[in-house]
Amino acid sequence: TKKPVIYRATTQWFASIDAFRDQILAEIEKANFTPSWGKTRLYNMIKDRGDWVISRQRAWGVPLPIFYAEDGTPIVSKETIEHIAQIFEKEGSNAWYTHTAEELLPAGFKSEHSPNGKFKKETDILDVWFDSGS
Repeated sequence: TKKPVIYRATTQWFASIDAFRDQILAEIEKANFTPSWGKTRLYNMIKDRGDWVISRQRAWGVPLPIFYAEDGTPIVSKETIEHIAQIFEKEGSNAWYTHTAEELLPAGFKSEHSPNGKFKKETDILDVWFDSGS
C-alpha cells in the first residue's frame, strides 16, 4: 500500500540460548534435512542468534505459562509450569483459555505479591518457531 509501518514498542519475553548454543549446533549437524538447504539456514539462524524474542501477540497458539500477581510481578516457576504441563497433558493447551488463573495454578498457591490471591494469565503466545523447534 506504500503506507508507512507504524512501530509500537511492547513488553516481550526473551530466552537466551547462549548456555547451550554449541549443543544445538552440534545436534543440527547430526540431523538430515529435506530440503538440504534447510540445515544451513537453521544452523546460521542459531549461530547468529542473540536473545530470542519468544512471545507473540496473537489470538491463537501455545500460551506462555506465565501468571502475574496483583502487583504485576511475573510468576514463572518450576512448580507452576509442571502443574500447567499436567493439566495440558490431560486437557490440551486450550485449558489455558477455559480455566481461570486460579484454576491453573497449583492448589493453595500463594504469592507475597498477591495478598488477595488474585492472579492474571499472560495473554501472549509462544513463538511458533521456538515451539516447533523444541
